[in-house]
Amino acid sequence: MGPKAEAFGKWKVGQRVGAVMFKAACQHCIGCETTKGVRFCKQNQVAGLKHDGGMAEYMLADADETVLLPDEVPFEQAAPLLCAGVRIPAETIYTLEVKV
Repeated sequence: MGPKAEAFGKWKVGQRVGAVMFKAACQHCIGCETTKGVRFCKQNQVAGLKHDGGMAEYMLADADETVLLPDEVPFEQAAPLLCAGVRIPAETIYTLEVKV
């Protein structure tokens, strides 16, 4: 997380987070109003298609579309859980036993 994340109030600089592949929900279309999920927004942006992300070392993400990654879960194991754009509660990541 970078310095602007602390201003949002959800995260602190240095925390490890994962982001879903969508960003920029408009909050006004039928998809946003009925589901509250960015993946249903008609204006969403998909990482790797409409904005940088996916394979980038760093990327911008909406704070609402990020989840805290426990220190004991490597990024490589958490990434497949996030790539489909599914919001995964941190409690779920803590209980997973991923074998590579």
